[in-house]
Amino acid sequence: MASASDVANFFIDINKNTEDPMTNLRLQKYLFFAQGWSLALFGRPLFEERIEAWQLGPVVPDVYRGFSSHGKDPIRSPREGYSSDVFTREEVDFLMDVAMEYYRYSTGGLVGLCHGAGGAWESVYDDSTPYKEIPTDRIKEEFSKKEALQRFDIDSISKNMKRIGYRDSEGYLVLPKEYDYGD
Repeated sequence: MASASDVANFFIDINKNTEDPMTNLRLQKYLFFAQGWSLALFGRPLFEERIEAWQLGPVVPDVYRGFSSHGKDPIRSPREGYSSDVFTREEVDFLMDVAMEYYRYSTGGLVGLCHGAGGAWESVYDDSTPYKEIPTDRIKEEFSKKEALQRFDIDSISKNMKRIGYRDSEGYLVLPKEYDYGD
């Protein structure tokens, strides 16, 4: 079984060159979603570390502390020694499904999704006693009620894509004139 740090590093790695790289807050929400979907779809946790109810939503404390030096700044690269080889092909596909499902949300939007009425975080969070563990059965219950997680299948996406242009002998993309917007 992968650790929560392995899963965190996976999400950081696939987002490191995007316009919206991971922050610690965003990362915590991805970990919650990945754990929730794993419990709902496969009946088992993706990682063993506990998830706690903090003010801004679910948090895996060990991972949070591990990246706390970044503060609110983006985390641009996974931890040294990380390798995606710890995951099976099915786990990589699953983690990509989770990433594709939630990438379109802002960090604030992800926090809002975690704070949903009747959700696992809400059922546990209490201002007077923060840092309470969110039981896995509550997380599983929340995600079991959601619409199915969309599968990210690159093969079917690429089959349905209309190809525009071609590569010349030097490898440059040549587009039809109607796609040439000039400088």
